[in-house]
Amino acid sequence: MEEIRLPEFDKEEFIKKERRKAKTAFIAFLFGFIMAIICHFIWRGLDESIRWPLCFLFAIASIGFMAKILEIMKVDIKKFGRKEWFGSIAFYFFTWLAIFIISINPPFYDASPPKVDVVMLPEIQQSNGYITTLAYITDNVGIKNVKMIIDGKEYEISQEDYVVEKKPKE
Repeated sequence: MEEIRLPEFDKEEFIKKERRKAKTAFIAFLFGFIMAIICHFIWRGLDESIRWPLCFLFAIASIGFMAKILEIMKVDIKKFGRKEWFGSIAFYFFTWLAIFIISINPPFYDASPPKVDVVMLPEIQQSNGYITTLAYITDNVGIKNVKMIIDGKEYEISQEDYVVEKKPKE
């Protein structure tokens, strides 16, 4: 019966490999975090119909820069196999996804418009008469100020339910 011989444990090679894994994970995390912040600002400037596809494609296309960043940070990628590449890319992508989703929701960003209910009294205006505008405005983040523009004149509505007339902007 043949005896099975276990290979000798190379402590230095093991430490070197584990340091490379830790450094790669840290770089992938930072890269995912930075790309999520960049995508957040891209998100804010885009139309609703193309936000998700464009940010998603940008994040996927950025994976190509990961090898160059790892080389710049002096990580030996020549010994990377499929497992190492898949792990790094997955760590980057899920970091990007988590940070990005957090950043595009309240309290960091609020895309939902306020709800406005307005009533004009009286319903039929008399010549040279006055009208009263009642507005109930709610928002999930809070409202700092409300401005209405009627016939070129700007009015600011305060929380005390009175109207302050301002000069129209020219």
